Amino acid sequence: MKIDAEIMPVARVFYLGKESIYPGWYVQHYRERDLLTTRLELEPDVDSFTAVSEACGFIGCVPEQIQLEGIPWPPRQLLM
Repeated sequence: MKIDAEIMPVARVFYLGKESIYPGWYVQHYRERDLLTTRLELEPDVDSFTAVSEACGFIGCVPEQIQLEGIPWPPRQLLM
């Protein structure tokens, strides 16, 4: 999913496979100064579009504000 240059992502959706204790789709987002990582309540084999849609409902944003995969986000304290 391509991000519009003018729209900053508010969340990142990524998949952890069988190498993880809890495989599945996850969403990362900041709440104030804290970086939260939450496992989405989805079957592990759903597609990325479904995961992004679920994250939009969870965060309260539009799909264009979701970064799909990409590098992990750092804690906000490291950004300041």
